Amino acid sequence: MTNLSTETGMRFERFTDEYGVKLRWLSNNEKTYISKWSWRGKQADEKCEEKLGQIGWVCDGYTVHDYKLEDGRWKYDGTTLASTMRMKELEE
Repeated sequence: MTNLSTETGMRFERFTDEYGVKLRWLSNNEKTYISKWSWRGKQADEKCEEKLGQIGWVCDGYTVHDYKLEDGRWKYDGTTLASTMRMKELEE
């Protein structure tokens, strides 16, 4: 079993405001991003989680840094570390 940390795997930033959610896939230096997705409306969180689920199929794990808009400023809201295991790995 591999050990995961916020230093390994794919890294993302998730920005949530009153209009929706924006997800950015960060580059290795975490100063730029490789790709981004955004969703608006009531189902924005669900769509973002669906995208992260799809990403989980192609990587061993990922880190999401969450930010929420408060008083016109982005406030850090926590970090989520996700590890994914395939059924074959569970059998071993």
